[in-house]
Amino acid sequence: MMKINKERHQIVCFEYNDLIYKAYIYKDGELVFSVTGDEYQLGLLDKDDPLWRDFEPPTILEMTRLIEGLQQPIAVIRKIARHIAQYLERHQPVYIYFQLFDDPRRYSFYMRLLRRYPQLLKKYDLYTDEAKETVMLIKKH
Repeated sequence: MMKINKERHQIVCFEYNDLIYKAYIYKDGELVFSVTGDEYQLGLLDKDDPLWRDFEPPTILEMTRLIEGLQQPIAVIRKIARHIAQYLERHQPVYIYFQLFDDPRRYSFYMRLLRRYPQLLKKYDLYTDEAKETVMLIKKH
């Protein structure tokens, strides 16, 4: 679920296939992606679920843990990445980090995405933890 913290800056917000995608950067430097849609669109509810059969309207949710870069349309991922790169170029924060959680495929996917922005990688050093679950970009001096 979303972090409860009002000290964040929205980097991008757009709609694609009836879902709303957003990226935020929090005051502590964490980069968070979210997707907003109803429970059926987010894959939390299927047509066999009693809520669906009883025709109760699905609840609209904003989720962060469900953002699977590997399952989102490549156009969505590229657009988010482009806006983040533009944000970093314009604002040049000292550091940012994001969580990859527990899927090793995410690490290679996001590294390929970062390599699309060589001008950004010239300005930031890239660090990961041993488990490759957290990626941090720290501005070079």
